[in-house]
This record gives sequence, structure tokens and C-alpha cells, in this order.
Amino acid sequence: MKVGCTIVVTLLVSATASAGILTQVNSVGVLAPDSVVTWGTALDEGNSPASPYTRTSTRGLGVTAVHTGDFLILAQGSSFFGNFAGGDIVLNSNFVDGPVAINFASAIQGLGLQIQRDELGAFTATMTAFGAGNVNFGSVNVNGTTSFSNPGNNTAPFLGLVSSARDIVSVQLSVSHTGGVAGDTVDFTNLSILTPVPEPSTAVLVLAGALLAVWKKRR
Repeated sequence: MKVGCTIVVTLLVSATASAGILTQVNSVGVLAPDSVVTWGTALDEGNSPASPYTRTSTRGLGVTAVHTGDFLILAQGSSFFGNFAGGDIVLNSNFVDGPVAINFASAIQGLGLQIQRDELGAFTATMTAFGAGNVNFGSVNVNGTTSFSNPGNNTAPFLGLVSSARDIVSVQLSVSHTGGVAGDTVDFTNLSILTPVPEPSTAVLVLAGALLAVWKKRR
């Protein structure tokens, strides 16, 4: 007599546990975020926070950046002369090459940020998304060019992605040089986050209701 109830629970779990489909987004407008993480303020410029470095989003979500060694907080136009907008706070991997991981206290649906390589020349930036259990959901890429000839021109590319489910628990950021000076140090600005309240699928609810009705009828 309990078989029907067991089926309902199993279907609900299996229908909501699968990984979402990733879509790349190339602007904060397309991402339509509902919260932001800043890596510091103008008063933090020049500080070198240790890794892991945790900040809180405007909606109270804990976000932790992890890297080999310390980070360095810079400001476009005073201590950093790259291609972000003037006054932007920049988190730098402290001139140490290699990826930066960003971990979320709870799952999100999407995110994005402006990113560039610290060294002059062309580069490819990559964002890889991970789900629970460190499951690799896939990667998105964007090309850019670091130039110090026109600092503050806000041409650093936007790198972002959105999942069809709220299932992203971490991402990894990296840059690789495709021209110019060697070196793959990561620079990035404010992190925009999409964390909607998850809504159950209408189809799942209808199916669950039908099975529950059958179970009650057999009792």
C-alpha cells in the first residue's frame, strides 16, 4: 500500500537532481543578476587578503575565492591601469599564474564578471562550472586583449554563464595567453550573481498529484 507514495518521492528526486544546461552570457544585462559581490572598497586598495578570501553578496550569500597564495586588491586608475572602468575594484591573483576558484555557500543559477590577463597581449579567459560532488558541468570562454595604452576604457570582456537549474556551487577562472608577454595572472572585478528562488516543474507537480491520487484511492 506504500508503493504509490514511494514512486512519487522517487520521481520528484530524480526530476530535480539532474544537472542544468549551461548557456554563455556576454553581458551583465543578459545575465540579469539579483545580487553582486564586491571584492573590497577603495579603502582596501593595496591590501593582500589571504586565500581563502570570503565576501558576502548583497543578498547575504557567502562567496569564497581560493588561489595559490594571497590575493591583491587594486583599483582601476590608481593602482591598476588595465581595461576595466575607472574606479572599479580589481581582485588580482597577486601576480601568481594559475586558476582561481570561487565557491558559493549555496547553489546559484548563474554568474558573470569582467576579466582580463594582467600581462599585455591577447588572451583567452575560461570559466568552468561545478555542481555538488565537484561534478564538472562544462566551460565557457571569451577572448580579449590587455592593453595599457588606454587605461580605464572598460573593454575587458564579460565572462558569464547561466544554468537552466539552480545547481552551480563553484566555478574556476583561468586565463591563457595567446600573444604578447608570457604569464597568466588573473584580474577580475565585481561578481554578478543570479540566485532565483527555485520553482518546481509544473509537469512534475501534475505527475506527482496524479500518482498521489491513485495511491489514496487504493488505500
